[in-house]
Amino acid sequence: MSWRDDAYRAFTKWAIAAGEGTAELTPEILERFIAHLRTNATPKTRMTRLHGLQGALRERLPAGIDLAWVERRVREEWEMSSLGRRGQGPGRGHASKARRHRLLVEEWPSEARDRWERATRGPDPGKRRRYAAKPTADETAGAAVKWAAATRDKVERVIGLLFRVALDRGLPLDVVPESVQAFIDHHSEKGNSLYGLACNLDHLAMAVRVLWPERDWHWLALTASRLHAVAEQQPRKRDLTDVGVVPAEVEALAWELMREAVRSPLAVRSAGKYRDGLLLLFFLHHPVRRRNAAEMRVGEHLITEDHGFRLVWSETKNRQPRVDRLADRLVEPMKTYLRTFRPTLHRPHSDDALWLSAANDSLGSPLTGKGILEAIAGRVKRRLGGHIWAHLFRHWGAMMIVDHSTADAHLIAPLLGHRDPRSARFYISLAKTRGASSRLADMVERFYRPRKHAYIRRPTLRKADRA
Repeated sequence: MSWRDDAYRAFTKWAIAAGEGTAELTPEILERFIAHLRTNATPKTRMTRLHGLQGALRERLPAGIDLAWVERRVREEWEMSSLGRRGQGPGRGHASKARRHRLLVEEWPSEARDRWERATRGPDPGKRRRYAAKPTADETAGAAVKWAAATRDKVERVIGLLFRVALDRGLPLDVVPESVQAFIDHHSEKGNSLYGLACNLDHLAMAVRVLWPERDWHWLALTASRLHAVAEQQPRKRDLTDVGVVPAEVEALAWELMREAVRSPLAVRSAGKYRDGLLLLFFLHHPVRRRNAAEMRVGEHLITEDHGFRLVWSETKNRQPRVDRLADRLVEPMKTYLRTFRPTLHRPHSDDALWLSAANDSLGSPLTGKGILEAIAGRVKRRLGGHIWAHLFRHWGAMMIVDHSTADAHLIAPLLGHRDPRSARFYISLAKTRGASSRLADMVERFYRPRKHAYIRRPTLRKADRA
């Protein structure tokens, strides 16, 4: 579920509870919803809900319906809110444009903005398809409708980043070789990885084929492929063998945090400590993506059963559902969290989200994927001195499987939610390398180890010395 779907779900839930039903959205209903958010949500949650509702309406309503009044009202609410720093909201409003790293859709050139709206909204029902050698812009309208919400957001972000670099360097706001090369140079100077830049160019190439199908984009695909080839020659930034902590230390820290929270007086601080310990334990036993962990809701993704809990995700990154049974070691800690600590963090705007924030400025708000990572990484950094990142638990899970037996490597793809089983080759190769290094170290130690009963030859004495 994307943040747009989440916002639309919250709006419909409020509308039913307020007696509005499923009536058509009017300015009066929108004003009452905004008043409800002002009373029951933090400024950050309020603006996230409103921007998500705006995007959800753009996706769900048919083409031709004017939503400009919704966008203007949401913009006014953002400008009146207290979110003055970049990063506290979706990035729109009175925040300084010089501090923003990308151009928003409403700031794009009119032609690019119109083509993006047609691609994401759908074709005009009054126009008939015309068969030609190459499709025109009108015939490809709606080509991006089937994209996942996360894909649309990523493509929109990449185009906005490209236009921002072109604007700062005085280049035309268009996808041309000069602007693309400036985009690569700018983000390379900032220290971004070449692999990430290559992936951004892949998304850009996917978008421009939809927005400008009449143009030739082979040069962009060739640039992306060359960047991928260079990126593959570079070493990985993160060495899985040099993290600073091991899974056993993280597990011990998780139990220690939960014990400290139970012994402390019940408060927001102790509830946040217990939540972080439970999150660490959860990722060690269920290495899901942090986005899937952030969207977990009680009763929908965490379902209570007779002897524990069931984990259900209707759709993951690979468009496939995922159903797990919560590990037995986590059943009692999860019950304690739901019974004691989650109600301490719960607020009226929390809804049924499982993981809630304990920060003062966003108390009770559902934790985002970034918030989950900052919470658990901060605990590990302060207590153990190590550095963990988003996918480290997934790497650990795969490495545990191949360290136990390489014959079980076929379990890695289902565990990580990968469609291609070839993703296990990296972990098999790493396990063999580690095994060979360990075997060599043992052989060297045995070879050079001093013998306990080594024969020591005594020096012989001459006859003159004996006398």
